[in-house]
Amino acid sequence: MKNIVACVDFSKTTSAVIETAAALATALRTKLYLLNVVVVENGIGYETVVFAGETPAQKTHKARAKLNELREPLLEHGLDVATILIEGSASSIKAITDESKRIDAGLIVIGSHGHGALHRMLVGSTAEGVLHKALCPVVVVPGRSSEENSPAIVHAKAGSRAR
Repeated sequence: MKNIVACVDFSKTTSAVIETAAALATALRTKLYLLNVVVVENGIGYETVVFAGETPAQKTHKARAKLNELREPLLEHGLDVATILIEGSASSIKAITDESKRIDAGLIVIGSHGHGALHRMLVGSTAEGVLHKALCPVVVVPGRSSEENSPAIVHAKAGSRAR
């Protein structure tokens, strides 16, 4: 198996995304990348959600620290883990899929915030966008309570609409 990318935005779904990705990386004996996209200009996407109202430099610094904080326990459990922080103003979907391609990812794990149809229509869904644009399989971890969190494994190839 190639590398696994876990997309984290420091929201409520982050721990479930990391648990799922870590379990898969352990089982498949592959490297795990924790990826975060910091949108440094106004925009909506899969960005750091807990640092609203801060300067781009502050967002980036705090996101890097948080990624390293999330990485430490995984390293202590013997996983091969690296962090990737992308700064940008472009689409988070493109940033995630481009970076996954660059590092030769064989799997992407991403959380769904569980927003309704109106939110997806107005704002869009990063998880859905990655699912349709990714060149590798995608695991979508639902944004529900931890008792209900059982990841739905979804295979998506370019141009495919498999669910």
